[in-house]
Amino acid sequence: MKTLSILSAFVLAVTAGILAGCIDSSELDNELRMLISTHGLTGNPVVDPDKQVTDLSSDKVQLGKLLFFSKHLSGSGDVSCATCHHPFLGGDDDLPLSIGVDAANEDKLGDKRAMSVGIVLVPRNAPTTFNSSLWKKSLFHDGRVERLNNLDEESAQISTPDEKFGDVDLHATDLLQAQAGFPVTSEHEMRSNYLETSSNEQLRLNLQKKMVQAVKQSSLGDKGEFSWEFLFRRAYSDEQSSIEELVTFARIRELLAEYQRSQIFIDTPWKQYIEGDSSALNRSAKRGAILFYKSIEQGGAGCVSCHSGDFFTDEGFHNIAMPQIGFGKELNGNDRGRYLRTGVLEDQYAFRTPSLVNVSATAPYGHAGAYFELETVVKHHLSPESELEKFNFDDPKFTRQGVLMDSAQKWTMRSLDKYKQVQKEPKLQAALKESEIDDIVEFLEYLTDPCVQRKSCLADWVPSSETTQLPDDSILQIK
Repeated sequence: MKTLSILSAFVLAVTAGILAGCIDSSELDNELRMLISTHGLTGNPVVDPDKQVTDLSSDKVQLGKLLFFSKHLSGSGDVSCATCHHPFLGGDDDLPLSIGVDAANEDKLGDKRAMSVGIVLVPRNAPTTFNSSLWKKSLFHDGRVERLNNLDEESAQISTPDEKFGDVDLHATDLLQAQAGFPVTSEHEMRSNYLETSSNEQLRLNLQKKMVQAVKQSSLGDKGEFSWEFLFRRAYSDEQSSIEELVTFARIRELLAEYQRSQIFIDTPWKQYIEGDSSALNRSAKRGAILFYKSIEQGGAGCVSCHSGDFFTDEGFHNIAMPQIGFGKELNGNDRGRYLRTGVLEDQYAFRTPSLVNVSATAPYGHAGAYFELETVVKHHLSPESELEKFNFDDPKFTRQGVLMDSAQKWTMRSLDKYKQVQKEPKLQAALKESEIDDIVEFLEYLTDPCVQRKSCLADWVPSSETTQLPDDSILQIK
């Protein structure tokens, strides 16, 4: 009887624990779903599928994919767009600061890539190209390619660095198409010293000529339907035009944009939860989501004040004093972010709020890629000053990759000073326990589409000589 009583007590205790867990989970779900409703979330950041999403199998997207991986678009012929934005690396390159031209091995990517000599001079971290068509207002960390007119107007008016701030670039038709014309003009990303005194437009015209020659060369062999010419003619249903008329830089920009519009990865556990699957998040992630969406006054972290909507960004510009490593965009190595485009003093050290969709796959973080862990980023948001006190500006992981750190602390402290100055009143900061920070990080992990973590799922976005014939040997192949 005594054994039976012990067994009964054990069963009752286990049952009570299960019931308590169910009640706890139910209460979490109720609170979280109330917050989801309050913030008007649907789980789907795609607003206009016809404009924001393309079919990967379409002829234009397939040609755009090859151009995205082709080194023909770089001045020195050793870099492609995919060098710094490879699908297998989360749509970026896994580096704090990208290594574009002058790499020791042009086909090595990620942490295997190194400078042949000298220091890394690309000033900012490579943003992911995943879901890049979902940005509505601007592209780049400083928003230097931006839409000027209202989103509800049919035709976009785009401002780019080819024009003065606020002036319309008549060559730009949408954000992605406009953006595609600028990495090729950057000396340290793709241009090298190619036509270094020429204007951006003259450079693009010369790259167009290079591509025309590559198309002609490809047509001389036995490539057939795999030749550049065949692929261009098929994409544009054009059998009559000369190659010079067929292959223009305007079309190259369009095709690169079409390929990027196919990179939509939004099937996250969070989306599944919003759509009704309460089991898609564990309890820690649910607690983290509640903290994320609750204001500081309500006992939360207030993350949603900037990371709002289904795309998790207000698309605004904010200075939160993220560490400045490497050599920034200014001649003295500083990088004052949005200010360099607008000239507005309040914009100093402000950078665009990143989207958090697929955030666990896009480290390192910050405009200069200074943080490698989500936990550290969350702590920095909670208290920039205290986190910067602990930041190791002598960390060998930076200098080992050729990142200049001589003035990093100086400029970072300058941005922190500006951060303090622009606070109209003492900023209310969330006081969270370590366990609550862990919960927020857990929630952030559930914002990633599982596809972006599996090469097998991403393989269709990567041209491979092992699975198909390529138009020429300019197509980047990871070695």
